[in-house]
Amino acid sequence: MEPLLASVDRYETGQRLKRFVFDRSSRDEAQLVSEMTAGSHMLSWLNLLDQDEFRAEVVSLIDRMFRSRIPEGWTDWGFKEIRYGLDNNSPEILMSFFPGATGIFTFRDPRCTIESMVRTWSPKLMREPPNIDKLSNLYRSYTIRWKKVMKYFLDSEALLSQRLLFVSADKFDWPNEEILGALGLTPTRAIPDGLGMTNQGPRELPDWINGRFDELFAAEEPVCLELFARACTRSDADFAGYSPKSGPAPDAGPGAA
Repeated sequence: MEPLLASVDRYETGQRLKRFVFDRSSRDEAQLVSEMTAGSHMLSWLNLLDQDEFRAEVVSLIDRMFRSRIPEGWTDWGFKEIRYGLDNNSPEILMSFFPGATGIFTFRDPRCTIESMVRTWSPKLMREPPNIDKLSNLYRSYTIRWKKVMKYFLDSEALLSQRLLFVSADKFDWPNEEILGALGLTPTRAIPDGLGMTNQGPRELPDWINGRFDELFAAEEPVCLELFARACTRSDADFAGYSPKSGPAPDAGPGAA
């Protein structure tokens, strides 16, 4: 869906469309037909396009696509996408498309995440003879990816405001109802217990890979842990006033310690 999202900005800001179509939108139908039949020094365009219509059509298309396959009895839709925020502005575009939507950014410890990337996205590495250089290059590339995504969401906080909620992995130990309550959501049906991380890759890794993770992470540890700490601070703020078991904390009143 990323190309579709990016096309809206190109459509709305493209200088050629602005010059040949949108800046001439005051023309009437008779003038359009005349230019097509008699010729014109300008680009003939047999359509009174409106600059705002494309955005509305894309929003309608996305909503229809997801809503058409919602399981029976459900009314709202959402999706998970781990590539948004990496060399693209898709989260902010989607949030601008759907003003009533809530964005949820889930994250966990950087070392665990990067190791999971190695496990899940480099299966050939597990089957090949030991190759330290290849492992090092993959690890660095996944570390760069993790940092870019973290920075994107941390730096987008001002733009996305309170509609983007940070959920650190420790919150997954909370009962589902508590998590939804902290997010301002109300479940309409039973939710399976045990929400957690998915796609963690194979449990067992060759010893030559396991033995290198400490060394590889050490080079990036300060920067990664600083980003992780910032995200955790934001997550704790988003869940402020809630506890894993009690739900909303009672208001202690003015002057409470």
